[in-house]
Amino acid sequence: MNLFLFLACTGSKETDTSEDTTDTSTQEDTGPQYPENPSPLTITVSGVYQQTLVFDEPDCSSPTGSSNMRMFWRNKNDAHVFVLVTEILGDFTGEGVYSSADVRANIKLQEEAGGSGLYFGSNANSNITIEYDFYDEENNFISGNATIDTLSGNDGDITISPSTYPLWCDDIER
Repeated sequence: MNLFLFLACTGSKETDTSEDTTDTSTQEDTGPQYPENPSPLTITVSGVYQQTLVFDEPDCSSPTGSSNMRMFWRNKNDAHVFVLVTEILGDFTGEGVYSSADVRANIKLQEEAGGSGLYFGSNANSNITIEYDFYDEENNFISGNATIDTLSGNDGDITISPSTYPLWCDDIER
């Protein structure tokens, strides 16, 4: 019995008064914080064609092994049949700023099936800037913005407002 009393009395005389206030039951995942989906995107088209278009369905593709990135804005309720296409062909490397002066970049506003075939696109004189500020290849996420001055069609030119619009996808098709 004396041995037990001796062991109990030989412990450290310092007392730890600090408290562990970390509540691990409510800690959230500290993974990447993605920007919110910017849809709906409303653009006003003026020039030889005039209309206000609402896009609410973003879609992206970048086939595995490819250096292309294509982003499409559509209207999921088929309120119109236009698609707004933004693409970098052959030079996509991830986050960064891409200029039509440096890479093959295109922006198009075109009607898909069910329309009358209207098409407006960038040309060699177009001033395009595409900026991807967030790219997570592993989780298939990308966001950024694109800027275009004028799109040309068979019957003349159009402008879109705003001329800088968001790019965003949370499921890049590979």
